[in-house]
Amino acid sequence: MPYDHPSPGWRRAQRSGFSGIAGAKVAEPLGTRAILAQVKQDLFLTKDVQDNPTGTYIWLADQLGHFVLGLLPAQLICWLWPGLARIVHFPAWSRNEGWLVSLIIVGGAFTFIEFNGVAADKKRAAGGQFPLDTADLEWNAKTTIVYVVIGAALAAAAFSGWTALLWVLLLAIWPALAVATWWLRCHLSFQQTGAPYLYRLANFKARFVGPGSQQAVDIVAGIANLANRKIHLLGVLLGRPATGCPKPLQTSHLLITGPLLSGKTSLAVGITTEFAFALGTARFLSPIDLLESLVIPDDPKQKLDFDDGILLWKVPECTLIVVDDVDSAVTGPGPGANAIAGLVRPDDFAQALRRAAQNQTPLAWLKDKRSVWVIGDTQGAPLWKDILAELMGAEAQAFAIVALG
Repeated sequence: MPYDHPSPGWRRAQRSGFSGIAGAKVAEPLGTRAILAQVKQDLFLTKDVQDNPTGTYIWLADQLGHFVLGLLPAQLICWLWPGLARIVHFPAWSRNEGWLVSLIIVGGAFTFIEFNGVAADKKRAAGGQFPLDTADLEWNAKTTIVYVVIGAALAAAAFSGWTALLWVLLLAIWPALAVATWWLRCHLSFQQTGAPYLYRLANFKARFVGPGSQQAVDIVAGIANLANRKIHLLGVLLGRPATGCPKPLQTSHLLITGPLLSGKTSLAVGITTEFAFALGTARFLSPIDLLESLVIPDDPKQKLDFDDGILLWKVPECTLIVVDDVDSAVTGPGPGANAIAGLVRPDDFAQALRRAAQNQTPLAWLKDKRSVWVIGDTQGAPLWKDILAELMGAEAQAFAIVALG
């Protein structure tokens, strides 16, 4: 996809020989080479103040912070321990065990802090419509502890001598890289959706209206591939692949409707986030983005799209497509407010897509995939459902409508 004004960081990346994650050299969309290319860009090629930090860069910075939070306290404890042991008259043999004390104190403290935070998150999410991904929370806590303990272990080993430091460094490299690869793959998958922000469905507090509220929750969870997948450190260290996207569902297309401020976009972003963290390929689009994807010729040499400094999944190759504000409607807040301004009619939308693709079913490639459509016209949802099914050449039963109040 051609762009006339790429960012300075992107131009420098091209000059330096970095073909980008969109380059033909990348064999797998979320493979090791793609991750290394993104890390290279995060650390060395996007230092301009006009570039927004990527999710992968923020994760790297967070883990460096955790490493330092383990390193500095452990170093201080190792330095103070011999004198403290003499002052309180500890046995002579214990005065050289500052390395062990530092690991116990730092590791124990952060284990308590992190899992106390997990318990607080579980309590805060209680009563929500969507289940909390407790496995993800626990794995996030374990990840923090891994990097804190690595930092503490290196500080402790430094007080024991160069031999110990070298051994600890060698032993720490593999878990540090394996855990980083796992997390960076998830953040890279989300980053390439183009979603405006990260939002988990467990935080969704708005309510579905109508008699089928629980059915709506189940449909949303199914399309989002929401599941509480247990993650084991040993499995990550052995490089076991994460769970991918299962086969298409019977109800694989969703129409979200509701008045202004009812939570439609939040629900759509939540679906996108959950799907991406399950390593599914998704794109969050505006109607104009969707139209452009049908008009602009595809470049087979580019694995991803480049959009304002961010690399994104190509629209036709995604398993999930989320289109926000399809009808660009403005509705009044609260239930029952149906005054709509600037409404795009379903037949006008269909005509625009057919003209762009020059065929009657411009979304046929989406028929056996998943899609989410957000509209503000609460009364026109059934007509939108029929039009979208017609554009895909899909059965109406493959679509569901969920309304928010």
